[in-house]
Amino acid sequence: MAVKPKSSARAKAQAIIIAKEILLFVAIIMAAIVFYLVAYYFCLYLLEKGYISATVDSPRKVTIVISGESFVDRVSSLNKIQELIAPDVAEVLMEPESSSQSSEAALASTSEETIRSDNGIAPNIADPSLVFGSHFDTFANASYINSKDTTLYHDKLAAAYFFAPDYVFGPAEDNINTDDKDILNSVSLSPFKQMNSDRRCLGNDCLEQTGKQLSFRGHELALPVELNSRDIAAVSIGALTKRWLIGVTVNNAGKYEGLIYSFDGQSFSRVLTPEPIISAYYGVFGFGGGENNYLAIYGAYKGIAYHFQGAKVNNVSNFFDFRVMDGGFKPEVLFTAFETNIVWYVYSSTTYKPMLIKLWQNRGEEIAGELVYNIFSRGDDSAVFKLSRAEYDGITLLAKIKKNNQDFWYYLRDQGFKNKAGGQLVTAPLAHDGYSSQITITNIEEARFGIDAMSATKADFFFSINNQDWLKLGQKKRVKVEIAPTRSYFLKVVLPQSEDRFYSPFISEISFNYYCRK
Repeated sequence: MAVKPKSSARAKAQAIIIAKEILLFVAIIMAAIVFYLVAYYFCLYLLEKGYISATVDSPRKVTIVISGESFVDRVSSLNKIQELIAPDVAEVLMEPESSSQSSEAALASTSEETIRSDNGIAPNIADPSLVFGSHFDTFANASYINSKDTTLYHDKLAAAYFFAPDYVFGPAEDNINTDDKDILNSVSLSPFKQMNSDRRCLGNDCLEQTGKQLSFRGHELALPVELNSRDIAAVSIGALTKRWLIGVTVNNAGKYEGLIYSFDGQSFSRVLTPEPIISAYYGVFGFGGGENNYLAIYGAYKGIAYHFQGAKVNNVSNFFDFRVMDGGFKPEVLFTAFETNIVWYVYSSTTYKPMLIKLWQNRGEEIAGELVYNIFSRGDDSAVFKLSRAEYDGITLLAKIKKNNQDFWYYLRDQGFKNKAGGQLVTAPLAHDGYSSQITITNIEEARFGIDAMSATKADFFFSINNQDWLKLGQKKRVKVEIAPTRSYFLKVVLPQSEDRFYSPFISEISFNYYCRK
């Protein structure tokens, strides 16, 4: 009997051991990659939802802090950094490889001098010892706001600050007008993704919708021919003063396309928007307003909305972001105009998703701000609204709220805003980086806050290192300053009082970019 050499058996055993080690190494690498991806996208999710904040301490490193723990991700450009951080409060620091040194100075005068690169945020080439820093806040939460000194109202769903709303909400009197009850009872309610029935009349002419079918004056009305071969997901209707609007949601290869048509009683015509309405989310249209001044809202997880004013069309989708839309609902639009004030109310006709939103224009042509009313309680199944009275001293809405299959009648008295004393927004101490390094700010590259156009010239922007002595900046770019060394700084926006009870600025973000020495 032949015997295999021991050396051959030993070699085979060693090969098996090496193969196992290689497989174990590959498995560890794969597990690390999976963990990295899960942590990465989980952090992005938390950033989007506003649960965490982030700081950046070099051009190539992002540090995301969650309850004292850190997850570090290398990124290739500042554009990627801003993409990750933009939805939420963030401190961004771009620091060159060379070390920087601190220098002492006193608060001094300002001038219009600095060196900017093409993208406005690169290290200062003229003085490489300068470090770039930035604070950017879209108010998804109030983590970086001094709530004690801030007198403005924070709407968490609208993610903005404005004068505190002045309204009264309570049970309505028993003797409600029968016509008002009939109007509220006629509002069609349904679950979000269930095809409902609706009826909108102009005089004696009524357009009716049942599922995907339309009828007019009691006779079937075919949809536009171009829709014959399309996969229609939803149809909704609305009425202006002389014509009807029809919204069609089309399923298009996994995405949804929104189409709007006008119907004058004779024929359809397309209503065009500046950009096609394309969404990853199912949605249902809602309409409302006057003949030449109306809103068209695609109600989805992230809403898409346009404000039509004659030939002018403005995209107002920013007022219908995911925080406001609560997963998606069918919008209904109410419109009122008195003197030079225009106010819109948008409510949800989707069951189990009561919602009431106010949009105001500050006597301008464009919608300026948004308030999401906090008036509903647990157990409210649905809520529909009707304009009852609109005068210079207040607007009254009548509401029918269903709770446990019972109808309850309420009123909302909108008296505008509490703006007689003005107001201010003050930040908490803002550190240059996560380690609170002592710095000397030498150049303010940009001081800006996002505010509606009608209020831009009325608000003032201030800077301080002690929350007591304030330097007025306005909304300036490229300002050279000399500030005493500090570990933190403060920002403040001050708004003057107003005699117009329906006026309020709408501050949706704050941005402060600077150069400093550490």
